[in-house]
Amino acid sequence: MGHIQTLTEFLPARFAEDEDLLRGWLERMGREDPAGAETHEKQAWRSWAELAKNRLILRLHTGPHVCPSEPSELSPECSTMRALGLPYAEHPDYQIAWRPGPARQASSG
Repeated sequence: MGHIQTLTEFLPARFAEDEDLLRGWLERMGREDPAGAETHEKQAWRSWAELAKNRLILRLHTGPHVCPSEPSELSPECSTMRALGLPYAEHPDYQIAWRPGPARQASSG
């Protein structure tokens, strides 16, 4: 387990790992299955778009702000950011406190 970090530190690190995995996958697929290159290319574009979307959402939600999902609360880690973290819930540095309300309640009950 790494040092204690905030969700705004945790997410960019996971996105960087995802990017490295995607690059490695593309390199392997190009060598191992040239016949399926078109299918792999479509999947790669979707994956890059997903990564870009996540990074944009993080940038828009970093720092204290009023989030539409929590209009009465000024929060540096809103429900939107917490939702971005859910795919990484099995990571050893993920903190249960980051789960969005319903997911957090389901894991504790």
